Amino acid sequence: MLPDEVEFVSDLKAIVYTAKAKAYQAVDLYNVAGNWLVGRRIVEQEQHGKARAQYGKHVIEVASLALTGEFGKGYSKTQIINFRKFYLTFKYLPIHQTMSDELWSKHQTLSDLLPTKGQTPSVLSESVIQRTSSAELELAQILPANLSWSHYERLMRIADEDERDWYMREAALEGWSVRTLDRNIGSQYYYRLLQTPESKKGEVIDEMKKLTADYQKDRHKFMRNPVVAEFLGFSTESAYSKTNLETAIIDHLQSKR
Repeated sequence: MLPDEVEFVSDLKAIVYTAKAKAYQAVDLYNVAGNWLVGRRIVEQEQHGKARAQYGKHVIEVASLALTGEFGKGYSKTQIINFRKFYLTFKYLPIHQTMSDELWSKHQTLSDLLPTKGQTPSVLSESVIQRTSSAELELAQILPANLSWSHYERLMRIADEDERDWYMREAALEGWSVRTLDRNIGSQYYYRLLQTPESKKGEVIDEMKKLTADYQKDRHKFMRNPVVAEFLGFSTESAYSKTNLETAIIDHLQSKR
């Protein structure tokens, strides 16, 4: 390969990686927001029942049955309970304000999406894309960056609110993988840092980075995440292999355009 081709190939890889990373980040944003909203709606429905505990169980069963029938895997009763817990744990996230945008309104009908007199389909598509992009940008501003649903599932198991919020901020800021987050929680990294004198904290941080280096190596791992495949509604088992999942997801995203 010629010297100028090395830089050329490097640039191509960087472009493709960045594009795919952005695509997957968008999937994660909507997956997390959707799970939060499902949890919120579950809690609202539970509040309609008089026998709270008994009715709550019924609501979970109804939700799981309906969503599994419509969207397939990923909506078991255990997962629905997790969505409910997610909302209750992170109630303060202003997701509802963003997802209440005109594009997401439950009152919107198919006629709202059809071209009005004088509009062409291309103009309509551009309008819908602009609104979608706006909602995505808002979500990106209110949700911590780089955190997938798997991150939140692990964070929800932390009882202490201050500890949980610290791990959430650090995981987003430092780009921790789920394995790194899990390792740091398990080793009580938060409390060890709290108890360490300021002059010695650098040593603790350096040790953590050394011990989690292998967890951070595979930067493309998010592209092979079965959670993403489930959210997108895959039914093909072969898509879950490491070699096939990335291609299958990209093909699926492109087919929806």
